[in-house]
Amino acid sequence: MLYNLPKFQVGAHYDDAAYITLARSFLHDDGYGLINFPGDPRMANYPFGYPLLLSILATLFPGELVVYKTISVLATLANASLIFWGWRLLSRKLSYHWGLGVSLLYLFSPVTIDLSGRVMAEPIFLTFYLLAMLIVAKITGQLSQATDATGVLRLRSERLGNPEGSRAKFQWLWPVGLGILLAMILFTRTIGVSILAGVLLYLFIDLIRQSRNLPRPARLSWLIRSGFSLYAQIALGAALLVFLVVQFTSVDWPDLLPTKYLTDRQAAMLIGLTGAWSEDEPVTGITQDAQNGTEAPAPTAIPTSEAEAAPGSSASNLAQKRGLRGLFQD
Repeated sequence: MLYNLPKFQVGAHYDDAAYITLARSFLHDDGYGLINFPGDPRMANYPFGYPLLLSILATLFPGELVVYKTISVLATLANASLIFWGWRLLSRKLSYHWGLGVSLLYLFSPVTIDLSGRVMAEPIFLTFYLLAMLIVAKITGQLSQATDATGVLRLRSERLGNPEGSRAKFQWLWPVGLGILLAMILFTRTIGVSILAGVLLYLFIDLIRQSRNLPRPARLSWLIRSGFSLYAQIALGAALLVFLVVQFTSVDWPDLLPTKYLTDRQAAMLIGLTGAWSEDEPVTGITQDAQNGTEAPAPTAIPTSEAEAAPGSSASNLAQKRGLRGLFQD
């Protein structure tokens, strides 16, 4: 992993250049966006989560590009540790030997090693996801379940929704923490919306399962009371994170919505907004300028000489759009 650290040039990829540019936008008062364009910062497809973490490194080490990779390295090591030490929460039937095997399989996977040396959001996204899954397992009380001799599920006093438990006064910390993690998942990668929906649905199903252990007349009232309390605490954690980010950083409320995906060609194809598309379709064509709504020919080549990279040329525009121009001038 450390051997792979200096192999990939920072800024040579579209995403890592955009992440670093967005991280540096946190250090300015102009707003969150691609500040490598003239004028106001331009909106990007990338939520604030990962650039917000990178902005800490941009503040401490403004002239060092390789240091941005440390988040990916630390997140990768944390992921392997979470898989092993949290295995008992993630799997009640398989032993820690399985946890050790899965964590090593993840740690030495070529994909994992490759991403650990890049300024990409996948490693830290997985960290937030694993933490969220461990908290979900804690909330649903997988370790607090036991089955008596008759096969009837018995809930211990620590279970969520039992206000008489000895730890009831601390139970709100888990849903609030889960809300913070779900918000970070959503605002690290927009695909996290599927995880958010899945977690909320899973918790609702678990509440229904728990209610079956209560007398029939008390099930509905317990389900409504416990469900409202649980989801309110999750929403409180997510709202707290979003409020602090908007209040104390350059992120504004419109930046929270992935509106630029509606004009992004690849994302639009995925959500079916543009109809059928063929892999043989050429890359050239018309692209939509997200800032002023004007149309311009799409650049198709990367500059290979100073003449090709002349100001105003298609190659120069492509380099500017990829965030490469000015990135190494600090």
